[in-house]
Order: sequence, then structure tokens, then C-alpha cells
Amino acid sequence: MADENSPGLPQLGQEMAQMVMGYAKQETVEPMKGLGRYVAWGLAGAFLIGMGMIFVSVGFLRLLQHEIGLFDNSAWQSAFPYLIVSFVLVVVIAVAGYSITRKD
Repeated sequence: MADENSPGLPQLGQEMAQMVMGYAKQETVEPMKGLGRYVAWGLAGAFLIGMGMIFVSVGFLRLLQHEIGLFDNSAWQSAFPYLIVSFVLVVVIAVAGYSITRKD
């Protein structure tokens, strides 16, 4: 015989469904929100580092072209500073790629 105070089978089914839905939200939605924040901060940081590298490389180019004066009155006057800055940027990219892919 069933106890009069015990819930019926339909009510137990509803409670079970609510418990499963709560668990699924807790284990999937909440970590995804944290992951979204992590990705957003990573993208913002990557954008700011990229913009900083652009500004630094343009500043270095202008330094080579106008302030140092190594390439005045030469055939390399216009191209050589660009080659130097390009080489420096390739080295920076290579070092960053190496540091990302190396095994600790």
C-alpha cells in the first residue's frame, strides 16, 4: 500500500525531469559562459597586441627612414628600411609561433 504523504508517480517524474534539466544547465551552460569570457578576453588581447605591433613597426620604419639617416643618398633609400622592418616582424612572428608550439 502506498503512503498517503508520498508523492505520486507523475510528480516524481516531473521532479526527476527538473533535476536532470538543472544538472544539464549546471554542467554545460555555466562552463560555456566561462569559456566565452575566456575567449573574449583572448581575442581582445590578440587585437590589442596586433595593433601595438603595427604601431611599433610603423614607428621603427619612420625611425629608420628619417631619424637615423643611414640610407640617405643611396639606391636603397626607399626599399631597405621596409626590408629591415619586414625581417624584424618575421622574426617576431617566428619567435611567437615557436613559443606557442614548444613542449614544456
